[in-house]
Amino acid sequence: MPSTKSRLFFAAFPDESVSKQLAALSQDHKQLLSRPHHPLDLHMTLAFLGIQPGDRKSCFEKVGDQIALEGFELLLDRIGYWKGPRILLAEPNATPDGLLQLVDQIWTGAEGCGLAREVRRYRPHVTLQRKARLTSEQKITPIRWQLESFSLAESSGNGEVPRYRRVKTWQLNSNN
Repeated sequence: MPSTKSRLFFAAFPDESVSKQLAALSQDHKQLLSRPHHPLDLHMTLAFLGIQPGDRKSCFEKVGDQIALEGFELLLDRIGYWKGPRILLAEPNATPDGLLQLVDQIWTGAEGCGLAREVRRYRPHVTLQRKARLTSEQKITPIRWQLESFSLAESSGNGEVPRYRRVKTWQLNSNN
């Protein structure tokens, strides 16, 4: 029997407070034809793994098991826009070292699972809307996100909301 395939990615999902702030920010920029993300689907992708056979999922879970980093603060302080795919996003002006270390450790582990490391420069963001329009990037009142966990997630792809399911979540060490 063939193994089931899943669209997998590592992501950080905001806590309820940050999620509400991001949803409100999205609503503030809502346009007639744009498609806001459901608040439960808001996340920051750390590493997109693509469509993977089910037997590889356990390898990715081991990657998460091996991460040992402290939590850190992420400051989302501007609205960005990707013109080609028409994506409205919240992003940091500066990327914290902790986030770059987390992404690097995930990709190092994913290479051990047979994946090639992403070659594009990592650009942290939270997608707020698709099919949006924005004339210029804008500074916003900063949203402080204490990033204390990350997850291996999969896309349901069946049109239901929420679209993303957390397969397994790991806590980052407390920096207190």
